[in-house]
Amino acid sequence: SAELEQLEEQILRRDAALQPGPDLPPGATPTMAPNNLPLQRTSFVGRERELALGGELLKKSRLLTLTGPPGSGKTRMAVRLAVDHLTDFPGGSFFVPLAAVTDPQLIATAVARALGVREVLGETTLQGLKGYLHHRRALLILDNFEQIVEGAPLVGELLDAAPDVKIVATSRSPLGLSGEQEFLIPPLGVPPVDRIPDPETLSVYDAVALFRARARASDPSFELSSANAASVAEIASRLDGLPLAIELAAARVKMFTPQELMSRLEKRLAVLTGGPADVADHHRTLRDAIAWSYELLQPDERVLFRRLGVFRGFNLEAGAAVAGLANGDILNGVDSLLSKSLVFRSVGIGEAHYAMLETLREFALEELEIAGETQEVARRHADYVLRLAEESEPQLTGKTQRIWIELLSRELENIRGALQFALDADDPDLGLCIAGSIWRFWEISGHLAEGRLWLETLLTNRETSDSVRAKG
Repeated sequence: SAELEQLEEQILRRDAALQPGPDLPPGATPTMAPNNLPLQRTSFVGRERELALGGELLKKSRLLTLTGPPGSGKTRMAVRLAVDHLTDFPGGSFFVPLAAVTDPQLIATAVARALGVREVLGETTLQGLKGYLHHRRALLILDNFEQIVEGAPLVGELLDAAPDVKIVATSRSPLGLSGEQEFLIPPLGVPPVDRIPDPETLSVYDAVALFRARARASDPSFELSSANAASVAEIASRLDGLPLAIELAAARVKMFTPQELMSRLEKRLAVLTGGPADVADHHRTLRDAIAWSYELLQPDERVLFRRLGVFRGFNLEAGAAVAGLANGDILNGVDSLLSKSLVFRSVGIGEAHYAMLETLREFALEELEIAGETQEVARRHADYVLRLAEESEPQLTGKTQRIWIELLSRELENIRGALQFALDADDPDLGLCIAGSIWRFWEISGHLAEGRLWLETLLTNRETSDSVRAKG
């Protein structure tokens, strides 16, 4: 019986080794090492820098976790890394899909199935895996680990039992194990929308190159031209460079021109649907991809995420005021959302500042509306902007003028949002107090025309208190 089981295992390993496998690196052959890496039916576009860095991290780390926002292409990156380094793992490279696994106790079963390891009477599946991997130099890709992160200790056990095994995990957040190397997969590079380069130069940007490749798959006659270059650049920018969003948008070119498509992206989530039928459910629409992450949050994290959607950039003080949290709670909450790639720290000097990708922000605002909290949270946001504006007024003529000009410049989108709320809520006093307090900012920063427009709109045909109107 033992000999028969050993023979069956040898056959399984032989069959795995003879799989055609994915696109192989130069010099590799299909029989070089066993693998079950999924064949990619579409081309891998761009990401040269990330692939090079990922390869270096894989050499130095035994546990490499690819993190990033929904739709950023973590799975595709993990598979490509495995393909590029197939010859480094003679014991095999194995893809373990975990999206359908909701019980951490079933992780070992999923890994064993991917490796072809059979259960043996008298030992657990995990024990069997440890024995199978102990003397092998192999690579495991644990894909979609975020919903079973409680099972992370099992990953540590496998690494301890098999010193020559390396693991690449894809997850919205790190696994939290010692020795783990996190690699945040950023969105694709997008072109500037204020100065559109010629079509050939535009294609250098990965987001545009991906859009063109997928658009041609949908409509072979599609060409990037001077007539549509500006629209394609704007589409890539509005979609935050997210590969999933760009692929879904590009598939629409058989229905709309890029110009028409761009105009419809005011509501991205309603347009970006219709993904391939043979991919996971949470990759078929952009909304599904984001909802997958949202549903994995704790209830208090969901509340914070949707309330922070009113901001276009925020600091911890602002976040606490608008979300209705204490300072300690906002610190822990933002840290958790940061680790799950649902907010990011924006570039700048001074205090920490955070923001959401616009695609995530649109989803957060939808959830805010569903929860019936839109008006309440928007009012808190406007009140916070009012306090900021009134605090800045005396500072705009003092020694700290430059600092406050920079601060208000960074908050300009939030100021615009608060002024629009004042108009929509028919509260011109609120709007005039904000716009009137920062008139020197409008002047010094070169926004005179915009400031004048806001003030005129708030003053025209609206009842206001005398003192506020006089100031306006």
